[in-house]
Amino acid sequence: MSNEVSNQLLILGNGFDLAAGLKSSYPDFFKYRFIQIFNKLCGQEAVGKDIDIFEFSKNYFESDNGFQVILKKVLQDPDSDITFWDAIFLSQNAGIRSHGSNWYDIEALIRTTLINSLLPLHDHKQSEILPILEPITTNFIDEVIKNFPNRRSNPDNDISKLQTFLINELFKFENEFGEYIFKQKQNNIYYLTHSNQILSNILYDPQELQKQNITSEIEVISFNYTTTIYDIQNLRLNFPIFNWHNVHGYFSDNSNQHLGHPIFGIDASDIEENSPLIPFTKTYRVATSSSLPKDQLNLLYNVRNLVFFGHSLSKADYSYFESLFDYYNLYSSDLHLTFYYGTYSKKDTIKKLSTTGKNDYNVEQLGELIDAENNKEMNKATNEVYNLIYHYGKTLNNNHGNNLFHRLLLEGRVQILPYDGARIWNL
Repeated sequence: MSNEVSNQLLILGNGFDLAAGLKSSYPDFFKYRFIQIFNKLCGQEAVGKDIDIFEFSKNYFESDNGFQVILKKVLQDPDSDITFWDAIFLSQNAGIRSHGSNWYDIEALIRTTLINSLLPLHDHKQSEILPILEPITTNFIDEVIKNFPNRRSNPDNDISKLQTFLINELFKFENEFGEYIFKQKQNNIYYLTHSNQILSNILYDPQELQKQNITSEIEVISFNYTTTIYDIQNLRLNFPIFNWHNVHGYFSDNSNQHLGHPIFGIDASDIEENSPLIPFTKTYRVATSSSLPKDQLNLLYNVRNLVFFGHSLSKADYSYFESLFDYYNLYSSDLHLTFYYGTYSKKDTIKKLSTTGKNDYNVEQLGELIDAENNKEMNKATNEVYNLIYHYGKTLNNNHGNNLFHRLLLEGRVQILPYDGARIWNL
């Protein structure tokens, strides 16, 4: 009697690293990055430990000469530590309306900035409604374009030079993010242990499946730059990983394991032909990257479980996911989708409060507050999954794509599950 084959494919996003204990969120990065920038601008240790760096940055950028200092650094200093993209996030943070908003959503703001900077110069008719930027950010973009070095009257030349400038600045910005993530991994001695625990919790153990005459191999596609196939070989998992693929390269503490750099980009699905935005799509940037491996991703056949953990399912990555849905024929196959979203743990939160000496809280009220936050995370995750599947459904050539999410629910082929304790309560 031959075994049934039921392989597993796992998709990892930044939420995996967060759940494993890394401070890898965008706000964490910008806190580090802004302190780094202002200590160089204003003198080492200019920003004290007790200073709110985001408020400090806002005040500096809105000061009489702060705007001009940063503009001059970006345009005139080839060795500047401040990139154009740093300045965009500094200005968004400085805007009044950005307080409390997702001004730090890197790829969303990259798209918005490109639309506001490149499309107005493009001689094709603009078909996309421009998202709203903070007035101070719009002013900064206008000043960059107006004072851009070596500008000529030829619009095509303007676009080409501006594209090159923005790409080069983005490359520098990405390297800064990569170095930050690399340091986070180096400084967290429990990261790989926690990674091991998460993987063991969310995947089916092939050895247990074998007892049921089911053969299962596991493949991982990671959008992170931390855990690598070399780490997995040292993790001593209870079950083997067939292949671990880092889509955008990785950073490792072994000098021979430093491949590529983080890639920030926009989704290609809605970009028109010959648009000046094409070089900034993730597909284009991965294809033209000289530092990423060109070997083909050998996807497993007979994948029955496609598991997502810690991925925001942002539109910038739709092309990846929709290619997988096509490859495994999501509409007509028996492919099961499982999406994990992170929640706050009541037990871990109370334990953390006790270790910090904070006893002035009501356990019942704290539990209700955590329940409310977890409910928000569930609704957010459900919306993200629905949007992804709905968008994919519209690409199908039949008349049933719009009902794909409903079909998956009826057939029991989609689950949206909490992973308790993946999020750390901000005390």
